[in-house]
Amino acid sequence: MAATSFSSPTGVIANSGSLTEAVNALNIMYHKELEDYMSKYSVMRELFNVQYEGPNKGATFNVVESWTGSGIARVTPEDDDYWAGMMSNGYGKTLTVRQRTYSLKMTWFLMYHNKYPEQESKMVRDAARATWERFEFDLGAFFTYPTSTSYTDIDGYTVDISSGDGVAPASASHTLTNSSSTYRNIVANNPQLSQGALELAQNLGTQTLLDNNGTGVIREYDTLVVCNDATTFNVAQQIVKSLAPSTAPNGNVFNPFQGIYRVLRTYFIDKTFTVGDPNGSLTFDSTKAKQWMLFDSKNSGLYVIVTQWPEIIPPVIGPYNRSKTWMSSATYEPGLVDPRCFALSLATGSA
Repeated sequence: MAATSFSSPTGVIANSGSLTEAVNALNIMYHKELEDYMSKYSVMRELFNVQYEGPNKGATFNVVESWTGSGIARVTPEDDDYWAGMMSNGYGKTLTVRQRTYSLKMTWFLMYHNKYPEQESKMVRDAARATWERFEFDLGAFFTYPTSTSYTDIDGYTVDISSGDGVAPASASHTLTNSSSTYRNIVANNPQLSQGALELAQNLGTQTLLDNNGTGVIREYDTLVVCNDATTFNVAQQIVKSLAPSTAPNGNVFNPFQGIYRVLRTYFIDKTFTVGDPNGSLTFDSTKAKQWMLFDSKNSGLYVIVTQWPEIIPPVIGPYNRSKTWMSSATYEPGLVDPRCFALSLATGSA
């Protein structure tokens, strides 16, 4: 019996004896495509604490942020005990990882006759894009639906995106574990991005946040996050990178925002899927286009548990296989534990 034929990554017909070399070449192509895609579009993971767990550790993980204590040192009279501060656990979330998969199939007829030799490499590239695009979208969902505690994903599942206090990610009334006080992480009146609006968000991080015992805390935001709206992105660049303030009457005034924030442009926060859409088409949501936020990436309250990074699963080739399927898979779950890490504006101009 003649050796089984299949397309190599270069489109040249190959026999089954070179399967190992071909699969290795396609694996290299997959990871290169994955790296290219990540370098261009993968930005949400920069805002997350990525916790890789790997296999054999179960599928459910508890993420708890512990506060070591709050309060301030007190004057202690001679022979008195040390002043006892308050120490307690903060917010927590239980995350159960789920697998996301993608596959593309070539029929035996196409393989045997090498009918479309270029399709082999294109399938691998599409597998890389599809898996990481879903990863990026899932991480961004906390800001695609920032005022909701859950949403329905493309597969029809209800996904919990509430923060560690059970409230929507962006809220004017976040609750505390050990106090009846509340705080907000959504900018009042939801202004579009401007220098004045940015200052309002700054004040949220320095004037209104509380720890879980009700004591004031300060967050130093370091990242200005915008969506894919060109106007908002350009305004962000002008505010942060101009030598003089964007509102200054002349060029001899120092810009206090220069060098303080990096600008992070996201690509999927203003996109949504249609539930059940077999093509997984993304739809632009104009209500999210001008949304922006200040983010403290050094003390992020966002986590993603990963047990399987996006990887390719090559097909099994044999003389009697009727099709050849290239698959990709990733297993993970994101969660928002502490919403104090950002100050968000919906940019709707209303409270």
